[in-house]
Amino acid sequence: MEWGIKKNETRHWPLPKNIKGPIAIHAAKKLVRVSDMRFERALMEKGLFYDDLPRGFMLCYFDHVECIKITLKDVPDCPERAFGDYTPGRYMWKMEGLNVLPWPVMIQGRQGIWNWNTSEHPIPSNNVAKSEQQLKLF
Repeated sequence: MEWGIKKNETRHWPLPKNIKGPIAIHAAKKLVRVSDMRFERALMEKGLFYDDLPRGFMLCYFDHVECIKITLKDVPDCPERAFGDYTPGRYMWKMEGLNVLPWPVMIQGRQGIWNWNTSEHPIPSNNVAKSEQQLKLF
């Protein structure tokens, strides 16, 4: 998401209605190998390689997120399709207003949505971050 390749998150659960944004993105520490060449090709077009993706960091946040229950008409074209599970009945979180942090912040991840403890891990300052108390992570 940080490089603008991926624009949506997909989950088997809907985004809670009380969360509209901003919402931060945490890159999981463990990467699951994807055997989809569309995924690899989209990364390579940006000069990126799968094994070099950052792990265990907060990289960016979005100003707004909209949750949509996926139907066949919602399945995006490639390369976006390669970055998520768009099986009908799952949920697509459409992210808008990308804000990339000036540097990655190493932070312990968790399952689901959780609050970022900014007293332990301050948000890097370059005037891109909103109020620290407002950020949620997933």
